Amino acid sequence: MSPTSRFTLLKKSTKPFHETASQTIEYPFLKKDNTLFWCSVSGTPLDDADLTKGIIWTLQDITDRKTAEKAMIVAKEQAEEANIAKSRFLANMSHEIRTPMNAILGLSQLMLNSDLTPKEQDYLNKITSSSKMLLGIINDILDYSKIEANKLELELKHVNLEDILSQLRILFNQSAVTQGVELYFYLHNDVPSIIIGDELRLDQVLSNLLSNALKFTHEGTVTLDISLKEKRQKNALIEFSLKDTGIGLSAEEKGKIFKPFSQADTSTTRKYGGTGLGLVISQKLLQAMGGELQIDSTKGEGSTFRFELEVEVVSWEPEHPLIRQQAYRTLIVDDQEISQIILKDILDGFGCTTDVASSADEALSMILKADSEEISYDVVIMDWNMPEMDGKEAIKQIRRMEEEGLIRTKFPSILMVSAHSIEEIQLDDIDIEAFLTKPVTSSTLFDALSIAKNGIHQMVKHKEQHTIPDLSGINVLLVEDNELNQEVASIMLQKAGIDVKVAQDGREAVRIFLSDPDYFDLILMDLQMPIMSGYEATASIRQYNTHIPIIALTAAAMIEDKEKALTAGMDDHLSKPIDMDELYAIIIKWSERENFPSDETPPYYSTFSTSVLDKHYILNLVNGKEELLHKLLSKFLSQLENEFSTLTLLLSDNDPTAQSLIHTLKGVSGNLGAKNLFEQCSFLNSQLKEGKSADTEEIRRLKGAMEEVKIVLRDLLSSPSDLSSPAKKMDSDELQTKFQTLRHDLKNGNIVQLETEQSFVESIRGLVDSQSLADWSEAIDDFDYEKALTIMSEWNL
Repeated sequence: MSPTSRFTLLKKSTKPFHETASQTIEYPFLKKDNTLFWCSVSGTPLDDADLTKGIIWTLQDITDRKTAEKAMIVAKEQAEEANIAKSRFLANMSHEIRTPMNAILGLSQLMLNSDLTPKEQDYLNKITSSSKMLLGIINDILDYSKIEANKLELELKHVNLEDILSQLRILFNQSAVTQGVELYFYLHNDVPSIIIGDELRLDQVLSNLLSNALKFTHEGTVTLDISLKEKRQKNALIEFSLKDTGIGLSAEEKGKIFKPFSQADTSTTRKYGGTGLGLVISQKLLQAMGGELQIDSTKGEGSTFRFELEVEVVSWEPEHPLIRQQAYRTLIVDDQEISQIILKDILDGFGCTTDVASSADEALSMILKADSEEISYDVVIMDWNMPEMDGKEAIKQIRRMEEEGLIRTKFPSILMVSAHSIEEIQLDDIDIEAFLTKPVTSSTLFDALSIAKNGIHQMVKHKEQHTIPDLSGINVLLVEDNELNQEVASIMLQKAGIDVKVAQDGREAVRIFLSDPDYFDLILMDLQMPIMSGYEATASIRQYNTHIPIIALTAAAMIEDKEKALTAGMDDHLSKPIDMDELYAIIIKWSERENFPSDETPPYYSTFSTSVLDKHYILNLVNGKEELLHKLLSKFLSQLENEFSTLTLLLSDNDPTAQSLIHTLKGVSGNLGAKNLFEQCSFLNSQLKEGKSADTEEIRRLKGAMEEVKIVLRDLLSSPSDLSSPAKKMDSDELQTKFQTLRHDLKNGNIVQLETEQSFVESIRGLVDSQSLADWSEAIDDFDYEKALTIMSEWNL
């Protein structure tokens, strides 16, 4: 040790000896060859009161420990840098993937509005649905780093469980058919129809579990069961259970499936593939939602994964209307007990009277018996793959019974269900009215029943193409650097009558806008562009104009991006790929707010979505009385423009009077069929009851919903004919033809379609007693055709 080092060490070590008998320090030293090494130095004085008597020094070489500590610090810094790089990579990759996805989804939506065959329409719907699911996966990749850091953010909104099942059906149906596995979805009738939750996360968990179940099941069944465990005032405890008849797991395998990168199959051949992360991510997502994934499994017998979630309920009402009288009779023919249970539960939910047969022979006997008792079945739902006699042969037998005169009362509509594909079954030699691939959901079954000859036509909920509103007179500046995105967005805008000018980058956008700032009603602004970004362009425009609505239109979908866009001075955010309905809705929302005075009726809502205001619902509500309808709608518009006009401001200021107003508006909007407004009020009402404040986004949604309703109300009230939509008056010959056709249909038990009923009522209004006409309509709606025929026999037309 050099004299300098010895002096420095002595200064460092002797100072503390006044406080303690010994002291340890760590200090670097130089060897004779000038190599640096570290020592732990301990000094103990011979006499604490007199250090000059000497100190006993002990030196321990700690070079290896110091080297390891330094390496750990370097590794930590590198890991942090790598994590930042990973986040940047994920964000960039998300943007790069979203750009072509924008073209796929956008062009698919445009094609859906063209003339297509039913098969082409089906293919495009599946492309659109699967593309949206892929977008969800891309978003999940972005959130994985947040899961690792326990910073996952849930996006709570209204969730329709039936919609989730429809998505899952599209994704996994073909896989199940290919494997010969029967896939079932059982959504119990008492489960609430609309809840508050994170739809994407729930969908991801269920997709993960279904994917695993089908991967490890080679024969038998996979069943997703969703049931109500407990009803808790405005909340519900829902259990999700996925049961399969697959290979199952041993106790050892069950112990490691929730460990990252671990799998039950650890062999080098890796028969089943996968990363081993799926169940780990699912568990983390469920824990964030307040649930816990549990497993019951037996090797060689199968597995059951289940979890429970407590959710807030928006609506307990079923999605489909009930048949008011149990006169609609259905027969289920299926040898699988689980299929019988699911189909019967769905049909019971519709209000049908339902019987079950476990074989084709039993079904034939039941059909003959019902016919002889004059309580024939309206519909037979026939499985294909059954022992002894399959569904095809059973249908042929039913047809023979009709030809031989054994079925006298009514020949039933026949629907076929199967886990096999329609190509495999080959249906050319039988006559059926619909084919449903398992898993059957309430939506697919209801739609099939609606189009059947003996279908429940009165309750049909048509699935229409995208409604293109007339937005003529609105001028939009589209700022987008990608040529294909420009084309897709421009076509969507032009289809609605919007005049579009395109800027290639932010700098050009600023130049075009400032050249004629009064021309534009709204700006759609991409964020990531060369030369000048959307953020910079917005800042430049805001120096000259603070009120023009600027909507961020970008493939960057992270929550931080949305917040950054709003902070930069933009008014709203629309994620790519562009959803056509969302695009129109956001333009209507912001253009109406800024550009349509309250005393004018915008020209673009001559046709409107029933989710904004259900005209047929209101007409039924007032039994077609135009004066009462006009009075109700006028009052509703007046309330929206007066007593409810300050509601959003009160919510922003956390004013306590907002709660009573939101509660009142909830009741009014619900009673008058303003579905979107009702749902927004319901959610905010629940939030306020819990003492929570309404956030900015929810207030914006409420304001948008209120404005949409006001637009429709003004449009309806300014065009009285739209309130009643009266049919053209028929001449005497036409009327007699219509009258006799209706009598014939009623005598033969054919369902009278709603449009036919309404047209006939309007044609004879004033020719028969109004009460008699109302009684006839009620009888038709209640399927009491004998009563309807009796009433018609009393008319003198």
